[in-house]
Amino acid sequence: MAENSLKNPAVEEDVGIFIDPRKRALVCIALFIAVFGCNFSFRSYSVALPKIVENWTYSANLYSAGNSLMTVAMTIVTLIVVRISAKTGLKKTIIAGLLIVLVCDILTMLAPNIIVFLIIRVFYGVGSGLICGQELSSLNLIWPSADRKKWVGYRGVTYSVTNIIGPTVAGLLVDHFGWRSTFWTIFAFHLAGLAIFAICCPKDTKNRFYKDTPFDSAGCALFILFIAVATLVCTLGNTLGWSSPIIVIGLLIVVSSLVSLLVIENRKGTSALLPMDLYKRNANFTKLFFIAVFGCIVNMAPVNFLSLYLQKIGGTSATASGLPFSLIYLVTLFFTFVISRINGLKPKKVLVFSSFVCMIVIGILAFWLAPTVGEHLTIMNLIAACYGVGNAITTTTIYDAAAEYVDTADIGMATSLVYMGITFGGSVGLAVLQLIMNTVTASTGDLGLGIKGLFWGSFTAAVIMTILTVSLRDKKKAD
Repeated sequence: MAENSLKNPAVEEDVGIFIDPRKRALVCIALFIAVFGCNFSFRSYSVALPKIVENWTYSANLYSAGNSLMTVAMTIVTLIVVRISAKTGLKKTIIAGLLIVLVCDILTMLAPNIIVFLIIRVFYGVGSGLICGQELSSLNLIWPSADRKKWVGYRGVTYSVTNIIGPTVAGLLVDHFGWRSTFWTIFAFHLAGLAIFAICCPKDTKNRFYKDTPFDSAGCALFILFIAVATLVCTLGNTLGWSSPIIVIGLLIVVSSLVSLLVIENRKGTSALLPMDLYKRNANFTKLFFIAVFGCIVNMAPVNFLSLYLQKIGGTSATASGLPFSLIYLVTLFFTFVISRINGLKPKKVLVFSSFVCMIVIGILAFWLAPTVGEHLTIMNLIAACYGVGNAITTTTIYDAAAEYVDTADIGMATSLVYMGITFGGSVGLAVLQLIMNTVTASTGDLGLGIKGLFWGSFTAAVIMTILTVSLRDKKKAD
């Protein structure tokens, strides 16, 4: 009998992946440890990066390229990992992802220059995509319905703890033990997760409920081509020159892939990656997608560039540059908890409030940042704490709105589009912010002004996001 057959049909009739109940918790804990390592890497990256690159000859034009390219790689893997895992099983998929990130952890510490570092970061995105693209859905498949909510909650706690302690712990490690200590810490979590998962997880971990459905391969390929090349063009444009044949060809690919994507998706109907008929039928679909895009762009400025400003322009320690992020995520967790406890609160009201807070705080940062910021860290941390209220928009608030402002039958598609919007903002949007910094820095010769310039770009995104959230209409009126 196959190992993944039901051992107790009366209790576990809705379990997609059967694991011995005595080992089930250990398998999920192993997943949480692995995800903790990935998320710690994400949260510590911007804090450690100024120290990582300080002894390399590199162009500031490439500063955010690691995160941009990693996000593109994660996007590509996330779009296809569901089909891969369905055929190979959860165990092989997660182990493959962990092996990739373990190798990348070691290679990162040995990277001799920025180019090798960026290539490794792309492969890290592949491994992280295999892990993070499966861990949440796997909880719904491993546990019976009575236990799922509890374990999804545990997963949320894992993310929240990493978000809160990650930046400050990374700063402490960098200041006292060097930047490589952060990657040794990440390596330890990945190795522990791999060991427990490999031992406790059974061989047969295929989803018994999976049914192969039509896949929009053309739309997926064009979407990936568009975001990948657009990210590279924005990142390398100033470095190579906008008249460079490589950049010109890249721009042509960006335009042609986008046009082709829109034409093909319009013909496919509801089976498309981007369901154009739903966009036409309900304007909220389009608005939610762009709220997600611009909301993520807003978040990219402080997450990726504030540590750089604090360390390189303000002269702070890595620890001091990490503390604002810990406060952002702490307040985000608290605010998200509070709004979840207020009965009858409309998601749109929360969304508008969060958007407005983002707009105000990012505007204050863009105006206030100065070389003397290191002398006013208390004010900096207070501003960061305020931003935490707005940061809820890209964590839970936008997903709540997706469930509220579209028809019930379309909630799944709306949630997917929100995720795609966040992905787009985190790759192409981040590259656009880098482009703004590159352009301002090149014209003024001042990196500090370049960073302030991208914060003004982020402020513009916040204004657009706020306008879109206000314009959301009740789903009955939107049809």
